[in-house]
Amino acid sequence: DVFAQSGQATEAQAWLDRMRQAAVLPDAISYGTVASAWSREDSISPQVAAAAAETCLRSCLDARMAPDLTCYSAVIIVHARNRDRLAAEQCFSRIALQQLTPDVVSFNSVLHACAETASTDDRSMEAAERWLTAMSNSALMPDLTSYNAAIRTAVLASQSTSMQQLVQQMCGAALAPDGVTFTTLINPLAKEGDTEKASELFEWLLGMGGRPSAAAYQSMIETCAKNGKLQLAEEWLERCDKDYSAGVVQGITEAERRGLLLAVLKAAGRAGEIARAQHWLKAMRQEALEPGAPGYTFVLTACAQSHDIEIANQTFDEMQQAHIQPDVISYGALISALAWGGAVDEALGRLSEMQERRLQPDGRLFHRLLAASAADKTRPETVAWLFEAMIRHTIRPGAAARVSLTKALGKEEARRFQASMRSIPRGESATQPAFSRPKSALLNGVPAFVDQKK
Repeated sequence: DVFAQSGQATEAQAWLDRMRQAAVLPDAISYGTVASAWSREDSISPQVAAAAAETCLRSCLDARMAPDLTCYSAVIIVHARNRDRLAAEQCFSRIALQQLTPDVVSFNSVLHACAETASTDDRSMEAAERWLTAMSNSALMPDLTSYNAAIRTAVLASQSTSMQQLVQQMCGAALAPDGVTFTTLINPLAKEGDTEKASELFEWLLGMGGRPSAAAYQSMIETCAKNGKLQLAEEWLERCDKDYSAGVVQGITEAERRGLLLAVLKAAGRAGEIARAQHWLKAMRQEALEPGAPGYTFVLTACAQSHDIEIANQTFDEMQQAHIQPDVISYGALISALAWGGAVDEALGRLSEMQERRLQPDGRLFHRLLAASAADKTRPETVAWLFEAMIRHTIRPGAAARVSLTKALGKEEARRFQASMRSIPRGESATQPAFSRPKSALLNGVPAFVDQKK
């Protein structure tokens, strides 16, 4: 049970096997506990977990024992995580065959399976409504978890009418929309940056008697951050603080407060507002909240947007002095600030430093460096090296990379250079110094690569 609670299913299964080896006959509770462990296991693929949970269920039946509801619900949850609604429903149907009465958890588990498959299964919404009706007909009242699962199914299936009807049904059952309801509806809009529609939904849920959580306000701030609407993001943070004082929002944990401030910092970074980003970074420190790599990276993003080299270097140094290890995104923001600010040599030096730390640059970073280098017409060798480095990193150069190469080398030379790249080996540059001479021969008219000394 200890291993099951912590999601260590392999260990839980091992102890079940030891019971058998010790000639201690496991009971139905033992099998149910192991099945629950597989439903919490995150370190393996959902397919493997589903197969293991089904094996556990069959072993219980083979031992002529009756699995309890815990066991069946756990197997349904595993199938839901594996996005297999039909398998989850089949497992639910076996409950009645064992003369067991499904409980709220059993119904909620199969509703969760409907939500997990809603984006790929056209019948998931119909199935969710059917199971919600079956739950009510069985004298079990759907709870908040039931309705939220059905609402999530409607959102992922892009069924706005069904979503509104489910919220109204929930309120009609004297269940007020909670924080999960708010975030379920707003998070998809946050990804699109649709602040207007997100605000309308927030106010509508509030008017239906909803009780938003801190996460709901964070979703609204994230929506603003998507489009760099810093002022609106700060207004939502201020509203969250006021609503918390008025009792509209329940207690805000330290982690939730950190998430709120990071979301505003992100908005400042996207907007290129360095002063405001620095203000919110300082505010986090004053509240004894660790900004971590994301906090400093958002300030670096603001510097990149504003092409401010000095503050970018200063922020990066402060980050390391705070013993926070820069990640790929941090380096990407710093290098972008340097490149867009005209310090291409320094940007390439940071790229070398990044590789020395075994951090793999991504395609977006290469494209930014290519564009900045191509803008400086005296750097054809740098553009050629970056283009080749992309290929050696097994990153396929996009249209923007090819445009930069043509701009730096000329149309005919760029065409010939790309043709020569087809024969070079892939996956080598991760072990090469950033400014080492590439192994392929340069074409006519392209100067030598920047050497280590330079």
